[in-house]
Amino acid sequence: LQQVDVMPWDNSISRATQHYGRRFDYRTKSVAESEALPDTCIPSFFDEPFRRLQESNVLPWNGEAANQVTVNEYLPGMGIARHVDTHSAFEDGIAALSLGAGIAMRMQLDREPWHSVVIWL
Repeated sequence: LQQVDVMPWDNSISRATQHYGRRFDYRTKSVAESEALPDTCIPSFFDEPFRRLQESNVLPWNGEAANQVTVNEYLPGMGIARHVDTHSAFEDGIAALSLGAGIAMRMQLDREPWHSVVIWL
């Protein structure tokens, strides 16, 4: 967390974010098609968490290295607003990792709001 905290934060939306690799654009709801610029490459301090996730076989993709990382800072009491993820930008899967504190996340299909699953991250 200390290494993440010293990196520059983007405060252009309702929470602080950091983007590495291919950048997610909140205006277009897509990930840039071009390759990452050198100044946005995924920092090496993510190597160990990635290695551990890959070894645990919980990632939704087959052992490939991540090509995009978004760090979101949620301060106590902030919560995550209800939203629908842009699936077309992440067809190979999304992995979420909570650092610093655990959080319960309720997932539901928009077309089936009565059916939800709570996941502890």
